[in-house]
Amino acid sequence: MDTVVWRPFWRFEKEEQWLNDMAAKGLALKSYSWCRYVFEPCEPGEYIYRIELLDGRPSRQKNQEYLDFMRGMGIIPVATYMNWVYFQKRADEGPFELYSDAASRIKHYKRIIGMWLPIASINLASWGINMGNAIEYFNDGRGIWMILVVTVNLIVALLLYGMCISYWRNMRALKKENALNE
Repeated sequence: MDTVVWRPFWRFEKEEQWLNDMAAKGLALKSYSWCRYVFEPCEPGEYIYRIELLDGRPSRQKNQEYLDFMRGMGIIPVATYMNWVYFQKRADEGPFELYSDAASRIKHYKRIIGMWLPIASINLASWGINMGNAIEYFNDGRGIWMILVVTVNLIVALLLYGMCISYWRNMRALKKENALNE
């Protein structure tokens, strides 16, 4: 019997860890769609999961070739959502990492920042424009509701900027570590 779990994540590393914890408990990811995870029973610890943000939609030719390559290595894309792909590999086949070096991890972080930074900026701009309108209409009773609604834009912008800064710091640390190892 399938198990459905609704859960939001802001960082893919935490989501990946949670998926691996679920697999350790005997629940294998079957499908995913906007914070909705569907699991099916499996042997505890049977699978390892990794998540990757592709450069474009999974349906693009280049990404289809990449997904076919991964399938050939025994790594199954069990779910895709927008540009994200959820990979599954049998744990008894050995360790499973998508990023073997700092450069590939940095490239992945750049793709994530490149996706979220414009959305954060649009939310911040929307907040600024609409907050000005809300203040203008404050005295006629509509302004208070507008302020409450546009505050969501500000919260989303701040969360996304915080996430981008966190990934940027990770990139900077990886670059420093890479420079020390050279």
